[in-house]
Amino acid sequence: HSDIQSANPSDPSSQNALIEEIKRRGRACVVSKNYPDADSLYGKGIDVLSSLLKEEANKKDIAIFYSNRSLVRMQMGKIAEALEDADHAVSNDPSYVKAHWRRGQASTACGNTSQALTSFEKALALDPSNKALKKEVQFAKEKKEMEEIMLKEAAEAAAKAAEEGGSDADVDDDVMKDVPKPKTTTIKRTKVDDKTNGEKSTTTQASSGTTVKDTGSESEFSKSDHVRGYKIRSDGKKTSFFDREISDDAKKLIGDIAPKKTGQ
Repeated sequence: HSDIQSANPSDPSSQNALIEEIKRRGRACVVSKNYPDADSLYGKGIDVLSSLLKEEANKKDIAIFYSNRSLVRMQMGKIAEALEDADHAVSNDPSYVKAHWRRGQASTACGNTSQALTSFEKALALDPSNKALKKEVQFAKEKKEMEEIMLKEAAEAAAKAAEEGGSDADVDDDVMKDVPKPKTTTIKRTKVDDKTNGEKSTTTQASSGTTVKDTGSESEFSKSDHVRGYKIRSDGKKTSFFDREISDDAKKLIGDIAPKKTGQ
């Protein structure tokens, strides 16, 4: 299409002929899905008509080119550019149904459902019997309602998470200071020193509310000796639970079992 791109007619007749040729070729490119060439051709048409905006008819034609290029750019994935072209189409001819339609489609692709619904409703107002537009309006309404529900649920979830996250701080500042601390009980243990016949005392801290006194005597159980496996022998000494005490009668029967020195 180099001939179209290089053309620069000066008289109205040649300009109109060029515009018609651009429309014909642009339509053919869209049908064949040759979107890059269609983009280029419609761009040329916009440039030509932009210098001829002296009549209302030219504004309608330029709105058509912007609308068509919006469609082409949508197909090419140029969403932002497509929306921009649709805006230009609407501004040049607010009565053009497809201009609002393209704007609605581009807005949907951009994720602006509210703007899309407004555009579809304006297009439907201009063409009330258009079944396709009715479907577009209905779909946009349902999507908008769904998005509003999702936004509400997300806001509620965020508020709940913030409230739960702040509960720990409330406990630290307000509640925990009123919780009584565990009482510390002193357990005194006294042990007899064999060498000095004196007493040695040790003090430990416990979280129990019971005071335990251990005199350290081997013939008395401490608080936990029965758990550890200690017992009291007949001679009053404390020993392991597994220690087997031999009676005097048994010792007589066994005899003297002390090791003796053998001769050389």
